[in-house]
Amino acid sequence: MISRRRLGAYSLATCVAGFVSLEAALAAGWIAHPAWRVLAAGFEAGTIGGLADWFAVSALFRRVPIPLISRHTDIIRRNRSRLTAAIVDLVQNRWLSPAAVRAKIAGFSLVDALARGVERDAGGERLAKLCSSLLTPFAPHLAAPAVVSVVTAALARELPRLDLARPLGEWLAGRIAEGSHHRLWGAGLDLIETALADGSVVDVLSRHIETAARDYKDQGLMKRLFIGGAEKLGAVDYGDAARVLLARARDLAGEARGDATHPLRLRIDEALIGFASRLAAGDAEAVALVASFQERIAASPRLEGAVALAMAAIGRAAADTGPDGALVRAAVGLARAGIADLAQRPDAGAALDGVFRDAVAGIVERNHALIGDIVRDSLDPAKLSDEELIRQVEDKVGDDLQYIRLNGAVVGGLVGVLIAVLRLWLE
Repeated sequence: MISRRRLGAYSLATCVAGFVSLEAALAAGWIAHPAWRVLAAGFEAGTIGGLADWFAVSALFRRVPIPLISRHTDIIRRNRSRLTAAIVDLVQNRWLSPAAVRAKIAGFSLVDALARGVERDAGGERLAKLCSSLLTPFAPHLAAPAVVSVVTAALARELPRLDLARPLGEWLAGRIAEGSHHRLWGAGLDLIETALADGSVVDVLSRHIETAARDYKDQGLMKRLFIGGAEKLGAVDYGDAARVLLARARDLAGEARGDATHPLRLRIDEALIGFASRLAAGDAEAVALVASFQERIAASPRLEGAVALAMAAIGRAAADTGPDGALVRAAVGLARAGIADLAQRPDAGAALDGVFRDAVAGIVERNHALIGDIVRDSLDPAKLSDEELIRQVEDKVGDDLQYIRLNGAVVGGLVGVLIAVLRLWLE
């Protein structure tokens, strides 16, 4: 099979060989029919056309040593600065102009692209790898003192300003309505049982019972005689009383933990639902309670310590940034849920797409000159020599230029044949 890079040379060689052979045969008298002269004229014209196109193509890439006109060859090397400026202008001001970018992204939907990506990534592996790669650089620095200080200052400043009452009420009511708060019940009651089993709790509670008994004695003579007599007779043991109360509390917690319909849980659920409804409705007293709680947290001297512990915990979770890490799984879940929600809400999706398009167009407009700088830097002779530039251009368009040479020989030959036929007809 003939190499496409040699088509021009083969076509020119064919025309030269045909022209020389026929002219020699005609001159020797071996052939004399007018058709041979027509064919010889065709090969002659093809030779001229092939040579002209050979010169035109060669002049682009290298110097052709022909007197007087050689200074018009080696066009790419001689005109490199002008070509660079023209390419920069073409890319920066035409192909990637702000208007062209806006027109290109006008029909692009980020939400649809994300939804398609999530659909293709059914197992979440690609999304997990992306989240992991984004979290990895930040994990070791989340608990740094500077980060903790910044987060604490921001939290102390912004927390009192946040309107958390209404969303907190709606969230709390929703969790109770769907029953997802039962998991919190189980965890909370486990903590209560563990705390009640601590021996130090018995000492604390016994002291409180004894203090309450003394306060009761101070309320009158009969109460003082009754409590005092019981103490002297040994009928009252505050430690035993504390242990009995704690045992009963542990039993109550155990009963409530395994029974979602336990009266204690129902009463507390009822109280929480009432409080959540008041928050959601904007009840002034309930809202003020939450606001006061926010202010106390923001002003607490222990806030920075709590933030440090939280950031350290997040840092430890972030350190496990493999695809199966807890934080990565949480990030993947949030991302998938958010994308699915946007796909189901056309108005929100359209708004996000608009923000994305404006952001991309804004970046291009603010940094438009950077496009030209990148192209100009890529074409800098210090990075791309003349020889390498010529080689790259030949690699990209060399085959097409060979077809130009072939077409020059073919068209020249056809024109030569037509002229020869016309000349014979006129004769």
